[in-house]
Amino acid sequence: MNSSLIKFFIVFGMALSVSGCIFSPQEKTEEACLQVGTNFGYPPYVFSNEQGEPVGFDVDLMNEIGKVLGKKIIWVDMGFDAVVLSLQQEKIDLIIGGFAITEEKLRVIDMIQYTNPQPLALYFWEQIPQGVTNIEDLESLENPVVTIQTGSVGFEKYLRQYPFIIIKSLDQYVEVILDLKTGKSLAGCCDLNVASYMKTKTPELQLLVLQGSEKLHRGDGIGVNKKNKKIYDDVQAAIITHQNNGTLNSLKEKWFANKGAH
Repeated sequence: MNSSLIKFFIVFGMALSVSGCIFSPQEKTEEACLQVGTNFGYPPYVFSNEQGEPVGFDVDLMNEIGKVLGKKIIWVDMGFDAVVLSLQQEKIDLIIGGFAITEEKLRVIDMIQYTNPQPLALYFWEQIPQGVTNIEDLESLENPVVTIQTGSVGFEKYLRQYPFIIIKSLDQYVEVILDLKTGKSLAGCCDLNVASYMKTKTPELQLLVLQGSEKLHRGDGIGVNKKNKKIYDDVQAAIITHQNNGTLNSLKEKWFANKGAH
C-alpha cells in the first residue's frame, strides 16, 4: 500500500474514533452556541485531521458564520442517516456536510443553499474499465458493484435508475476505497467535489463524471428545523454576508480540487 493511501486511511479513519467523544450535546448553552450535526467522514466538506479535530470546507464556513452571529460552533458527529431526524427532534440546531437540497429533504426541513449543483462521479481503482465512457456501459460488465457511503439517499436514488447496477453501502469513504483496491467493488459513487478531493490524496483513483446528474438537486444546503425561523434568517444573512465579502469563494478555492464544480 503506498504512502499517500496510508496517510489517507489514517486521516479519514480518525472519524471513526471521534464520534460522540469530542463534542457532545451536553456542551450546549442557551444563546452562546449553535449545535451543528454532521458526519466527520465526508472530505473535503467535513472530516478529521491527524489530531482528531474537525476540518474542511463546511467547518471553515460554519466557523465564519459563527463569527458573524457571535456564536460558538459545537460539532456533533453522527451517521448521515441520523442527522435529519436529530434536527427534526430539535436535538441540534443545524446540519451541514455536503447535504444536497432535494424535494425529499425540503418536505421535512428547511435548507439554505451555499453551493451550486454539481454532477456525480464514479471512481475506479487505477483504471476505468475498457469501453466504459458512461454509466450505461456498466451493464456490459460482470458483477457491476457500485458502492456509496451509508445514508447517501440521493446517490442511491440515482443509481437505482440502472437496474443492472448492484448497489452496496459502507460507512466511510476510506472503506469504499479499500473495497475498490481489493476488487470487492467495481466503482464508488459520490459527488464530484468529494471524488476530486479523494483523487488528490489517492492518485490511483480514476474518475468518470456522470454528466446530467447535477439535475438531481439544487446544490448543497445547511439544514434548519422548520420551526426555527430565527436561526434560518440569521444563518441565511450570514451566508449572504460571506458571499458578498468573498469569504465563500475563498473557502471554495481552498478546499475544492475541482474548481469548476462548486
